[in-house]
Amino acid sequence: MPTDSPVNRSAARGRGGRLDAVIVCLVVAICAAIVLGLAWSRPTTTTATLAYTQSGHLSYTAPTRPTSVYGGAGVTTGQPVYGAAVKALSVTYTYQFQSAATATLGGTEQLVASINNGEGLSRTIPLQPQATPFAGSRFTVTGTLETADLQSVAVAFDQAEGSAAPSAYTVEISPSVSLHGRLGRAPLTASFNPAVSFSYTGQDLVPGTSGVSSTGGGPASFAASASGSVSVADGQPATLWLGVSVTSARLVALLLLVAALLLGGVAGWPLLRQATSEDEPARIAARYGSSIVEADAVAVHAGVVAVELFSFEGVLQVAHRLECPILHWEDQGDVYAVVDSSTLYRYRTAPSRSVQLVREQAARRRPPAGEMAVVHGEGGDHVQPA
Repeated sequence: MPTDSPVNRSAARGRGGRLDAVIVCLVVAICAAIVLGLAWSRPTTTTATLAYTQSGHLSYTAPTRPTSVYGGAGVTTGQPVYGAAVKALSVTYTYQFQSAATATLGGTEQLVASINNGEGLSRTIPLQPQATPFAGSRFTVTGTLETADLQSVAVAFDQAEGSAAPSAYTVEISPSVSLHGRLGRAPLTASFNPAVSFSYTGQDLVPGTSGVSSTGGGPASFAASASGSVSVADGQPATLWLGVSVTSARLVALLLLVAALLLGGVAGWPLLRQATSEDEPARIAARYGSSIVEADAVAVHAGVVAVELFSFEGVLQVAHRLECPILHWEDQGDVYAVVDSSTLYRYRTAPSRSVQLVREQAARRRPPAGEMAVVHGEGGDHVQPA
């Protein structure tokens, strides 16, 4: 029966220990990389959300003759605008920014009206000559909409469509607010363009409903609001898990990753050298060391059939088929064998380079054939044929 050699057992334990160390280092490195990725994806300090609201209200008026359908009061917000009685409409927009945080704001605004035919044609009519800057969280602006401007655009649309009768169009009036500044310690950039819609038939302008956040019918339909928020760091350390700060998690994960890679490299370098070695036994030990049992030589005697295999892969196939361990010992080279009842399957590698050198040195010391050699013995030196 084969028995384990102390030297071979020690070598096997060394390879197994190095492989275990590499596996442990690999697992630690993967875990550290995952934690490091999560930690780097999180901010190091917590953030606070600062909410704000932008709101606005549109109104319009127009003077008329006392004998008109409007009487002496003129046109007021919510009433239809008849082109026969109104030549110019004065539009006023009041804007307000509200937030619990301190705000330092500025920006530009411009009242504009747009008319479109519902088929892709549209035209913008400025109610102010140009965009006007403002500062602060509130402003009121007034512009003028000439009913003749609307009528000329509608006529052009009708001609383009080839329509004999005036078509129905949509007119929208919006403030076109562009806002910038700071809210608390956070920079803020926002816009506010709620449109109030009217239907237009080429002469009469009839109010519809607000296009953004309408709060109801009637005069309230000319009010709109929009909410937003910004995030700002509040200086408190952010935590990842179990109260561990993101900064600490980054540092510990990075140190573990570096240490695991270094230790894994140190432990795995001998295995890599074996796996890439020109010495076949070293390559076999590096790749299949966990499947090989170190043993003393198995003697071949009467009743035992020895089957010589031409490669280690053949030993692997036999071991897998018979579900037997692969035995290994040294005998002028490395022998790998599988024992099955009265059959010994074995593969023998070429002698290692060290064994070859010993043989070559012994051959060089042996006298040539036909020469005499001096033999030293207890009875004195004597000469005998080589």
